[in-house]
Amino acid sequence: MENVYDGIQMYKQVEKINHLLQWRRYDEALQEAGELLREYPENAFVFGITSMIHRAKGNEEQALYWANEALARDPEQEDAWCTLLFVAYNKGEYKEAQRLVFEMLRMFPEESYLYRMKSQCELREGRFEEARSSLELALSIETSAINLAMYSYVMALLGHESASIQAENSAMRMEPENDQVLLQVAWAADKRGDHKKASEYMNAAVRLDPDNEQIRKEYLDMLQKSYWFYRVLLYPGALFAKYRWQALVIWLLCAVVFNQLIVLFIVLYILSYWTSKALVNVKVYGWGGIWRRKS
Repeated sequence: MENVYDGIQMYKQVEKINHLLQWRRYDEALQEAGELLREYPENAFVFGITSMIHRAKGNEEQALYWANEALARDPEQEDAWCTLLFVAYNKGEYKEAQRLVFEMLRMFPEESYLYRMKSQCELREGRFEEARSSLELALSIETSAINLAMYSYVMALLGHESASIQAENSAMRMEPENDQVLLQVAWAADKRGDHKKASEYMNAAVRLDPDNEQIRKEYLDMLQKSYWFYRVLLYPGALFAKYRWQALVIWLLCAVVFNQLIVLFIVLYILSYWTSKALVNVKVYGWGGIWRRKS
């Protein structure tokens, strides 16, 4: 009976920690985790939760310490593996992230987020079809808003606009106030050329999480693309991304035959970039933001 009571008490404390994490009250979550550690000093699950709190707070070294302590007690402690994976990905160590994803899929093959992370690694390498397949596996396990939103983005990258819009609409019906969902559907809309909708989604995301540096930067980039003269000069880059070797050949020919036009294009691009950037900073921060260096 005592063990059942202990299990119920732990469950309640873990639920409280999860709520504190959702509310970004990390110090309070750590206090709760500290109490659990005092009660269960050798419980790998508690060590894993502690590692996740430190990761959410941005204390990566502490997160890795607690993750390794958890794995020393239980080599298949999932929260600890998650910490290793997300820390590696956030550091830009994508090869290590891929290795961890494959290792985790061996242990936890029914977790949809692992297929989503696999897809993100594949996107980094430009393997869009493989990323699509990974996301379809994720969706077959869990039709979540974030999986649908990311699928919308991948389908936009592949040029399947109707499928992208359908996935976007489904994601927004499920979680219209999730900043990460909004980020993905904003990218999808941007890839489809719907810059107005992309700016609206990004504006909603930045309102939900104004302290998120990535979202703030993406929001400013979206606003910059709202100026037609800047979008016009981005068009050759979009063509290069889609038709790489053909665009490279055309660019080299133009550089040889129309070298003065190439110089003019570069000058116009630089002028449009800084003009649109200054206009965005004025729009967001006022005239005092025109010299702002960081978002």
